[in-house]
Amino acid sequence: MLGTLIVCIIQVVRQLEGHISVVRISIDSPEPLYSIIRGRPLGRLLERIEQVRTSFPIGINTVVNSATLPALDGLAKIVSRVSAIDWLLLPEARGNEFTLTGSEWKTLDAWIGKHRFDFSLRVTANSVPNLSGPFPLPAAPENYAHVSADGLLRRCSYGSEGITLKGKSIAEALRELRESEDACRPNAAVLNSRV
Repeated sequence: MLGTLIVCIIQVVRQLEGHISVVRISIDSPEPLYSIIRGRPLGRLLERIEQVRTSFPIGINTVVNSATLPALDGLAKIVSRVSAIDWLLLPEARGNEFTLTGSEWKTLDAWIGKHRFDFSLRVTANSVPNLSGPFPLPAAPENYAHVSADGLLRRCSYGSEGITLKGKSIAEALRELRESEDACRPNAAVLNSRV
């Protein structure tokens, strides 16, 4: 049974090669906090990343909160090891309020300043006012959309609204998404232009 599943996964990976711009993977911290947050060991995820990273570019998403902020240095080693093409830092929000305190924003800002040339770092567009940058774009680009596992096209990965892909092309769904009143805006601001 497991062998059949692995063969199916390999076939899907081969069919998708060349058609995916980036596979985004959530890793909020190194162990042991990762297992506490996600309920499964990070090692298994890293093994899976290793199996597909030669087929697809990997991007890392990290929710930054009071628990994960101190672990960014340790996580940086993992992000380097998986050869991520970018690293999206998502300051945690509840409702419309960020959970980071003033001093935690300063810590995050200093960390980003120290590492902005080590990684292709990105942050949520709505967190930009809390950070010093530099941000080369005056506003978040309108070239991002997220396809969720439940078949919805969304403006961002954390949005609750979306356009179903069932029975329509991506282009049709993108047109509908652009015309929608969804308040969730593109979620990445570029912090550097590292090549």
